[in-house]
Amino acid sequence: MLPRNGGCVTPQLIAETVSKGCLRDHIRDSARLTVFSHIKKRMCKMSLVNKTTTKYSRKLSTNDLISIARDRYFSFNNQFILEGHGVLDKARWLTAVETASAANPGSRLIMKGYPFASRWVDSGITPRVREVDGSEWTGYSHEGAPFLLDPLSPVEGPTCEVVLVRGNPLRVVFRSNHGVMDARGTLFWAEDVFRALRGEPVLGSKFALNDEEIAGNLPKIKKEKIPKNNITPGGKVQGDDQGFVWLRKTIHGRFRNLLSQVVCLSAREAWKDSDGSVVFCISVDLRRHLPPETRATGFLSNNFFMEIKPEYTVEKITELLKKNLNEKREITYSRLNRLLFCVPIGMINGFVRSISKKMHDSGRYLASGIVVTLGVIPLETYTGGGFYPSVTYAIPPFLDVFPFFIAMIGNGKDVEVMITMHKGLASNGRIEAIMESITSQLAPEKK
Repeated sequence: MLPRNGGCVTPQLIAETVSKGCLRDHIRDSARLTVFSHIKKRMCKMSLVNKTTTKYSRKLSTNDLISIARDRYFSFNNQFILEGHGVLDKARWLTAVETASAANPGSRLIMKGYPFASRWVDSGITPRVREVDGSEWTGYSHEGAPFLLDPLSPVEGPTCEVVLVRGNPLRVVFRSNHGVMDARGTLFWAEDVFRALRGEPVLGSKFALNDEEIAGNLPKIKKEKIPKNNITPGGKVQGDDQGFVWLRKTIHGRFRNLLSQVVCLSAREAWKDSDGSVVFCISVDLRRHLPPETRATGFLSNNFFMEIKPEYTVEKITELLKKNLNEKREITYSRLNRLLFCVPIGMINGFVRSISKKMHDSGRYLASGIVVTLGVIPLETYTGGGFYPSVTYAIPPFLDVFPFFIAMIGNGKDVEVMITMHKGLASNGRIEAIMESITSQLAPEKK
């Protein structure tokens, strides 16, 4: 499972808000929904997308749309980082990125079309490769790395890029706008870049279904009721600072049931500050419902929510995780979501910001946070062009309505733990204390 970065957005929440608000008088009955369907078909014909000349395109899903709306507020990107030694020959990287991106046009997408018929379209432009100075960046926090905040415009592009970071150690950063890729998609693209660097054939992907189209072809799952006013690690927002900070820590050893352990410990962190319900969002890769040979770079993830109670043990949480996965709880899709395509992106952004502000003011959230594990990443897969990685990690993207996001990634010997938090929750040493508390209590695998 990978950090899905936007799979936890709950389009239903925003769609319900819209339907009860400014659009309530316009979408009342099936007749008007039928009219909406006809309008949508007309708009598809009027779309800016020329399907006869476009080699690759993909329909926008609701999660894509909300990711774009968030991106206007904070840069909402996947960021996969490799640290190592060797050389970073920009000319070789330019050639490799061009080769890999031609085989994976999902890395060259921009948004085109009118609201009802928006699509991701292959721009034909190779993602940029740029060099930056990282001599002041430790890799353990956001400080000294302002380039990680640079936007990747979904309209103007590029929506993906490779950043060669000079310093000691050398670093390579694969960045992708979360609307066009999720974490797994970013890794697929990165793998092909390294194949090209090694002179190997690239595998490529032109898979063009979005998450809604995949979920829509699977049996519908009845949603479970969960609390929607939950406490979060860190307590309540302090001060007026907006945005996010992140922190990373390396822990040594191998850990059994790592996801369950972190969920359990994160819940205890929330209860340190106040009593209340705790619910975590668990992101799931929808590719598990596709043939195993499928390679797809898109935003193909969804989630389920899991309530954690004070008496739950790590074993109980492991049991619940398996139960939710076996029941395919991440398969949630509602046609109501598509109502958001009636709303200007700026207005969706306004709804998200309004909902976020209410949550921060009350200290109660739709979910206490997101917890994911990326599993073990084989470093040899990301070796090439004279670059040899020794560490890999990913920065959890900032989701304002989910103010706590913790992710883990292993290399077989060590585990990297990353936490992203709202600035107002992380301040006064709280993010450092939470990180230390969680990582110090993880139980390693018995030899």
